[in-house]
Amino acid sequence: MKLNSVPVSSILIVCYSLMLSHSVLAQNLLVTAEPRSILKGLTESLFINCTFNKSDDSSLVSLKVSRAQNSETIGQGYEELASVNSFSAPSLGNQNHENFTAAWSLAATGSSFLTLTWNRSLDIKQGAYKCDAEVLNITGQPFVVSNTAFVSGVSQESQMLVDEILKLREENKFRDAEFQSYKELVSSFIASWNRKMNQIQSSIFIESLEFNGSIYQLSRANVFDNTGIAKAVCEIFESRLTEIESSEELEFVQGFVKNNTDMFYSYYIVIGGINEGGVNGTWVSPYSNSPLGYLKWAAGYPAKNTYDTCLALWAAVGWDMVNVNCFTEPVDAPKKILCKHPVQK
Repeated sequence: MKLNSVPVSSILIVCYSLMLSHSVLAQNLLVTAEPRSILKGLTESLFINCTFNKSDDSSLVSLKVSRAQNSETIGQGYEELASVNSFSAPSLGNQNHENFTAAWSLAATGSSFLTLTWNRSLDIKQGAYKCDAEVLNITGQPFVVSNTAFVSGVSQESQMLVDEILKLREENKFRDAEFQSYKELVSSFIASWNRKMNQIQSSIFIESLEFNGSIYQLSRANVFDNTGIAKAVCEIFESRLTEIESSEELEFVQGFVKNNTDMFYSYYIVIGGINEGGVNGTWVSPYSNSPLGYLKWAAGYPAKNTYDTCLALWAAVGWDMVNVNCFTEPVDAPKKILCKHPVQK
């Protein structure tokens, strides 16, 4: 039997070939969703990727991504989100409304793709995302193959947990803002305190240049009448009474105090050292109570007087070391103190 001189068997073969080609092409269309499950308000990004792998017996015309209009069910009504084709500019009609970004490539050979990305949790929606590929088959006839990816939400109980997490997030934001406010207040107080302390320090002390990682602070006036008070004043400014450890350090200190004291007075500069045990006692650190490692006495010193138990540098003997009574104040020989402050690197 023949129809228009074309054997029925030939028609059947052609139809079967077209159906087989359509089935093969459908397998070449892939659509994926990442992630496949979302938590409303917590999921921060969603990727829908539509990929078509071209075969030898077809050519791609366009790719389109749509979403079921009712995001809660898989319905037949789909809303187009974006499409690209080989003949005109891409259609991104819902891009501003949906707040997604699109990337695409239509290749003559190999793979073509259309990818949509959402990066705001409030814009991400569950539902069915469908990819349509319009293709020309081996006969030049157009047809459409489709594939679908499903993005699911969570149960009501899970969403209640999510809502509670979001509530805690907002509370934490408030606490963070409150903490920042307190932090700024404390920082302002500390800055104000440091300014005042610097002003007080400048009014009390003259500072040296740095020597071996420390600076020396010489008091401006004779206001400290014993080693205990002198120690306390140094410590207020994170310093210690100077304990001289070498001839090089002594030479530096002598030059500093000489250049910063009034020549009309024979000053005593009280430094770190006290006599334990009277006339024959050992000179020790007022901090560790360990014997001092370096001493350079002026001629005739230490004086044999049990009351002279403080260590000092004296202008009258070229700023060498002498022992002095820290509880008396000769009019012509006032006392100052010398603190030592480590430099912060």
